[in-house]
Amino acid sequence: MLIAQEKALKFLRPPTVLSREVDAVARNYFKNLKLDKHFIHGLGHGIGRAIHQPPKLSPKAKHQLVKPGDVVTIEPGLYFKNKFGIRIEDTVVKTKSGYKYLTHFPKDLKSVTIDK
Repeated sequence: MLIAQEKALKFLRPPTVLSREVDAVARNYFKNLKLDKHFIHGLGHGIGRAIHQPPKLSPKAKHQLVKPGDVVTIEPGLYFKNKFGIRIEDTVVKTKSGYKYLTHFPKDLKSVTIDK
């Protein structure tokens, strides 16, 4: 999860990016691990007056841009039907050269065992 999130965040470097392309970075990471069928939602969404607003970071977003000043969530998650789901979520503000964290939570996972 963390690697997918880090890759998506790194993709935010240009001044503006297509929101669906940010989603694709995380989605492709899971696809390479053959876990993409478990990534069943978009990568994130904008936050402003409403908690879920454009830009939508999703393959369904057509021409939405993530621009400097936009506040978005980056929340890759995998969900294994009738077993469990796991998601890592942060909120960032897009800057001209990348992003700045608005949430601060440690991500030092010790160990997890997953039975398929």
